[in-house]
Amino acid sequence: SPSAANQGRVDGTAANYNNSEVDEAMNLLKAQNYDGDLSNAMELHFSCQNLSKKDRFSDSDPMLVLYEQNKQTKHWKQIGVTEMIKDTLNPNFVKAINIKYMFEERQLMKIEVYDVDDENNLQNLKAHDFIGSVEFYVHSIVRAQGQKLDLKLIHPKDKNPGTVTINGETLTERASANIVELSMSVNAPQQSVFLKFFRTKSADSNELIPVYQSEVARMIQGKKKWKKFSM
Repeated sequence: SPSAANQGRVDGTAANYNNSEVDEAMNLLKAQNYDGDLSNAMELHFSCQNLSKKDRFSDSDPMLVLYEQNKQTKHWKQIGVTEMIKDTLNPNFVKAINIKYMFEERQLMKIEVYDVDDENNLQNLKAHDFIGSVEFYVHSIVRAQGQKLDLKLIHPKDKNPGTVTINGETLTERASANIVELSMSVNAPQQSVFLKFFRTKSADSNELIPVYQSEVARMIQGKKKWKKFSM
């Protein structure tokens, strides 16, 4: 990727790895009904704050890419990409990325954030403007309070490219998905509308995490029925 040669590491992440932190993370997972397996599934949600503006006449159209480093070859493997969100410097991405956390391994991950310039060619990262990147170890999320980690993005030519927040959740059980079908009637027949659903991270938390966003559609005679979707 275009930023591979310019990686930085920040306090509390890859720069300050030690074995005691892995032990602490493992103890936390044991407290969450750890069953003896040396791995666990995690779901990562991402948001960014105060991203650099790359477009001249509008805010950026950010997209986030997640990589994991191969311990033997040191090569980066892409493991997930969020959706692109138009015209914002503070995206709250709906698409989560699932990873497998290996308790006794040092799993180095990398985030790269781009301003999308070609919506029809999202996978060609060279076609987009690089905003910033940061590396972190997976156990840093597990041991963080509320499994929430705030990191500063790094760019070789930009002192303040923005920050990224990672919200992690350990998936001890996979709930069955529910099929949802919704319709709406409003007094604004010409409006283009979409639905966005959020949930709280836990029963005692007020923090909202986006989990689904519908297609954008124009109301027809003040009514709209969206496509079926699952959550």
